[in-house]
Amino acid sequence: MNKKIIKINLLGYKCPLPVLKTAKKLKEIEDSQELEVLTDDSSSEKDFKELCKSANFKIVNKKKENKNIFFTFKKI
Repeated sequence: MNKKIIKINLLGYKCPLPVLKTAKKLKEIEDSQELEVLTDDSSSEKDFKELCKSANFKIVNKKKENKNIFFTFKKI
């Protein structure tokens, strides 16, 4: 089974919107899917880590390009 990556673009959104929109989308993904989030909010990493602690998700990849940060989430 191939994994499917769902992508959401949250550029321009500032705290707390990136974590709130990510949490909502994570509730919708299936076990075989991953969620890739694009943000430019520098405080989002801390918020995403806290979100993962309180839910059954983990950050499996993080990539930074200039001011843009890509996070990939997966259910655990």
